[in-house]
Formats: sequence, C-alpha cells, structure tokens
Amino acid sequence: MAWLDKWVWRWHRIQAMDAPEIAGHTRRRWLQLNESRAYERRLRGFGSETWPPSRDPIPLPLPADAPDGLAQALRIEARRLMRGDWLAFGGIPLRVDMPPRWHKDYFAGVDLDTREPGRRLNHRSLPSGADIKFIWELSRWSALVSLAQTSFLTQDPAAARTCLSCLADWDSKNPAFLGWNWTSALEAGIRLVQFVVIDELLATWISSATNGTEANAVECSEELQRLRQSILPRHVWMVWRYRSFGSSANNHLLGELAGLILAIARWPRLDSFAVPLQELHQAWELEVLRQFAEDGGNKEQALNYQLFAWEFCWITFQALDQAGIVVSDAVVERLERAAGFFAAVWMPGGWDFGDSDSAWVVPWHLPGATAAEAWHRWFRNPARSSELDFWLKPGLTSSTRPLNLLADASKPLSAKCLWRIFEHSGIGFARVGDWFLRWDLSPLGYLKTAAHGHLDALHLSIWFDGKPVVIDPGTGAYYGDERLRSHLAGWGSHNGPVPRANPPPDRLGPFLWSRHHPTPRVTKVNLEGVQAELQHPSGVARRSIRAEAHRVVIEDAYEATQESDPAEFSVRWQFPPGAVLDRGEGREFRVSIEGVDVVVKLSASWSEISCVNPSRGTPGHPSSGDLQGVCSSRFREARFGPFLHLSGVGVKSGIFETSFEIVPGTRASASPNH
Repeated sequence: MAWLDKWVWRWHRIQAMDAPEIAGHTRRRWLQLNESRAYERRLRGFGSETWPPSRDPIPLPLPADAPDGLAQALRIEARRLMRGDWLAFGGIPLRVDMPPRWHKDYFAGVDLDTREPGRRLNHRSLPSGADIKFIWELSRWSALVSLAQTSFLTQDPAAARTCLSCLADWDSKNPAFLGWNWTSALEAGIRLVQFVVIDELLATWISSATNGTEANAVECSEELQRLRQSILPRHVWMVWRYRSFGSSANNHLLGELAGLILAIARWPRLDSFAVPLQELHQAWELEVLRQFAEDGGNKEQALNYQLFAWEFCWITFQALDQAGIVVSDAVVERLERAAGFFAAVWMPGGWDFGDSDSAWVVPWHLPGATAAEAWHRWFRNPARSSELDFWLKPGLTSSTRPLNLLADASKPLSAKCLWRIFEHSGIGFARVGDWFLRWDLSPLGYLKTAAHGHLDALHLSIWFDGKPVVIDPGTGAYYGDERLRSHLAGWGSHNGPVPRANPPPDRLGPFLWSRHHPTPRVTKVNLEGVQAELQHPSGVARRSIRAEAHRVVIEDAYEATQESDPAEFSVRWQFPPGAVLDRGEGREFRVSIEGVDVVVKLSASWSEISCVNPSRGTPGHPSSGDLQGVCSSRFREARFGPFLHLSGVGVKSGIFETSFEIVPGTRASASPNH
C-alpha cells in the first residue's frame, strides 16, 4: 500500500498550498521535462575559456595565525578521511570506499546507484531501510572541505589531490540532473557553498606552492580549473531554476540563495545561469526577515535549524560585503538577534527542540567536535572557540556595518523577573542557581506545513549544573524510520499537560501537519514564576513554573470546555538515557544522572503514576515494538531512557504538582557551558 500512502500524502500536501504555489509546482514540472536541452542551450552561449575567480567571498586567514593544535588535528583528520573513515552528521562512523559510492547509504548498507532523472525519483521513500539523508550527507562534501583545509594549513599535496580526485569522481558519477543527488535544489546549493570554500582554500595553497610551479600544484591547478567549468554552471542553473518557494521554503531557500550568491560573487559570469547578484541580494534580505522572527528565533521551531539557517546567512553576508553590496540595517539587526537567541537557549548534550538532523554548513569546527557547541562558544566568547575565531575573524570587519555578535540576549527582561520570554518565537528560559529551564510557548512551526515543528507546546526541559535532567526526546530520523519519527514528534513524547485523547494537529507524513495548534498564551511572568495556557479543541491546558535555588516546582491543570466532557490529562517526564530512576517512599522518586541526584515529588492529586525503566538500551533503530521511553540525542541514534507517566482528572481534584529537588551535596561532574 506504499503507493496509496504516497498519493494520500500528495493530496494533503496540495491542500496546504495556495493557488500561486500550485501554479509554481506546475511550472516546475513543465521545466523539468525540458531541463537537459534547456541547459545545453544555455551552456553553448557560455563558452569554454578559462575564467579565474574575481574575489574571495569568504575572507581566509593567514595559515601562520592558526591556533596551536589546529594543523595537527587536521593532519590526523585527513589521514582518517583518506583511508575511508568518515563521520555522518558529526558523530555516526561510516566506512566508505575511496572515492565513496555516491549513491550508497553506508549506514543501511544499501547502494541505490541510478541514472534515472532526478525528477522521476522519490527520495522520501527508499527501499531496504535506506535514508536519502545519508546519501546526501556524502555529497555535501564536508569531508572534502576538511581535506582542502589541511592542504591550506599544512601544504600537504596528498590532501589536495585526494580532495580533487573525489570531486572529479563525483562529477563523473553524477551526470547533470541524473540520480539522487539532483533531487534537491538545497543539496545543490550546499555543494556550491562547499565548492567555493574548497576553491578558495586550494587556490591559495596552489599560489603559495613554489609560486605555483611545483608539480603537484600545477597538476592540481589544472584539475581545479576543469572542475570549475564542469561543476559550477549546472549547479547554479539547477539551483536557480528549481529554487524553493511557497510552503517549501523553510531553510531551503536561504541555503539555495547562499550557494548562488557565493558562486556568483566569486565568478560573476555565472549570473548568466541565474540572475545578477543585486537581484539575489534583494531576495535574500526578504527571506531573512521572513524566516527569523523579530526577537531572532527561527520560525521553523527547530533549534538546530536556527544555527543551520544562521550559518547560511553569515556566509552570505560576508560574500555580499566582499562584493561591495550593502546589507540593510534591518537584516543586520535580525542576524544579531538570531545569534543572541541561539546563544541564550541552546544547551550541550543534543536535547534540542523540534526537528534536528545535526546539520551544519561548513566544517569550521575542530574534527570530531560538535558544530553546535563550537558555534555556541563563539557566539558567547570568540576566544573560547579559537578554531572558529581563526576561520571567521577575517570576515568580521565589514565595509558597511559589522555584526555585533556579542549582544547579551541571556539576561532576564528586568530585575523583577527571573525569566526571559522571546515573545515572537515563543521560547522562554531562566537560570536560577545551577538550574537552567527552557520552556516551549511557541507555534507549531513555519508556514502552512509547519514542516520541522513538534507537538511540544508547554514542554519544559530542565538542566542542573549543565547536565540534562528532563529532556525533549529528539527527532530520530526523517525518512529511514517513519514510525519512530512520528512518535518523537507527537504530544505523548513531550511533557506538556495533554488531554487523554491526543488532540490534533495530526502528522500527515514527512514534513506535513494537518494544521497549526493555537499559540500558547502567557498569563503571568514575575518573580513568583511564570504561567501559560494552551487552548485544545476540548479544553484548556495550563502550566505554571516557579524556580528556587534548590528546587523547581511545576503545577499542571486541564479544564474541559464542557462540564460533561472528560477532563483527564497526562504528563510525561522523560529522563535521558543512562539515568537511573528509583522509587522512594510514597510519591517520591529519585533520579541519578551523571553525578546529579534529584528527588521528584508528586502531589496527592495525581490519580495514576507509572514509573518506567526501559531495559532496551543499545543505540540503533527501535523500529518495531514499544517505543515508550525512546530518545534520540542525535540524528539516527535512538536509545531508551526512564520516565514518569502521570495522569490526572480535571481542575477540581486539587493541585497537580511535580517538584524537582536537588539532593544536598549533589554536584555534576562538569560545569555548564553557559
């Protein structure tokens, strides 16, 4: 029945579109029917003479200024990559062929090599447990950027040759518009970004290698020139022709515009395959203001995409600046606030809100480290992220207006309130003693599809001394395990008070919800605490939070719209994998997490209490059986953690209270990153 599911999804997807978007998709289908001939006609008028770059869209540092240890770390990374030991999504080890088989999901062990036109391939449904994200991950060329960085810093010709040979192999194995790597304009846009970075790094190395006369440098120069002529025109043409629009925009359009702007800023003649740089600049500014709210939060309601989208904007800002194009004050201020938002609400450990595939754009961070942690350190204090500061500092000085990335967004609104609420984005946080609390008061997601949103309204995540105590359980996978992803995106996996019969919206398939739920309404913010409510179809859920140095207290309630309606609701407190949950006396429980001991106390009003310690504990894909307690701290990883499931009835049964109290003398093994 897979074919029926596909058509049902398409029907619902069409329902989320307005008339102009439907017309746009119809036009795209028409363009795809004639894409090869149209591209060949455009290419014939372009010419085949050599065309050197005119500028560096991303200013590079001097190798001599590299921080201690960076060159050696890259040498080690290059040796690992050249023997085929790669990492996917920053942490999943893959053993790949060299050069890689570019249509293979090495995680699932499935090779889907094909010469079918990309327009005929359905990347949302692959056979044998394969996931298109693993195929695309290889072709984002992050590993090849690392090889180019190694050559730039260490003058290593082997790293440069391996980088270029892999690019040449990709070029030959992925003919224009054929195969899985030509099914997404965003993926082609990311490759444009990476190619510009690789080209800058290798061109600099080539020019410094005995003034370009050393044999390896001459050979690499010729191969790099050939790859420019082969790779760049078709990528620019494809990205502009099939750029995202309507309810499909999300972070995709920012990535596509970033690739186009970087490529055309470096090789202006490429605008004949798209449009002039000034027109791209106008489209980009409009999209920045659309996708980031006034307070800086990304409207997709997925924290890792906050950083992913911001990275695209950062490199685009640099490229426009290097081209002498002035970015408006409104966009500069929005990007400053977006950096401050991420700096304020992100916490280490991987327990983000909304979808997350652990994506980043360019691997400026140290090999083996997490991109999010490196960027977070850099936002808060560049000196604490020396490798990012090395690569990014040359672009901080703008000929127009520099970005003020150190604006402090972490403070509460006033001395009369412990909390800061990002009202437009719907995220609140507080630091009280060693507690860090992050509360979701947001809409479901961005645009009609709410593509990357989760049903996490009123969900509260809790850390103590930088260690996760109560978590958002993560994403799991996009396409490779649909059952797992649906479970983790639902009401039941989050801890906001929810009616017993899970209310809509319904998840209709990949990146598609039936509708948006109402936005939670904040009803109190002061020194005594915070309170908010969420309107469900059958009633109103309420939650209030107050925090003290030694404890956090949460009061929950649900009031049915009609007195005759059932007023049963539930709350699930999910603890991270590796935590130990023990029952104490009466209604007390003890949670131990990485040196932190917390006592959980429950009021007498709760009618049912379930304490669950799942024993299924190995990382992998729990694609069958009970998913209760499953958590995913990184993309395609799933483990089980203990949880408390609480049930209550109505507002007349008393106060439904849960308190988390730190055991005296407890101290985590490490200090928080904030």
